[in-house]
Amino acid sequence: MGASAPAFTLSWASVKEVNPPALAGTAVAVVNTGVFLGPTIYQPLVGWVLDRAGFRAAVAVLAACSLGGLLATLLVRETRCRNVTAE
Repeated sequence: MGASAPAFTLSWASVKEVNPPALAGTAVAVVNTGVFLGPTIYQPLVGWVLDRAGFRAAVAVLAACSLGGLLATLLVRETRCRNVTAE
């Protein structure tokens, strides 16, 4: 999980590049909310699965979430480091 922390920085940059410059701060704030909301949901979920199904199932939940994040990266739009709405 710690190895994926640099993805946060990339997500902020991506969000700034695909939203109008006037709304960039709001867009980054929404993404930042997700950064905090994710662990708020994952920790109780993994604990609940751990109590009911065991360690392997709990780790499977984490693996599934990581795989979902990896698949979501396929939807990220390449902007070549330019704001696409400013053109």
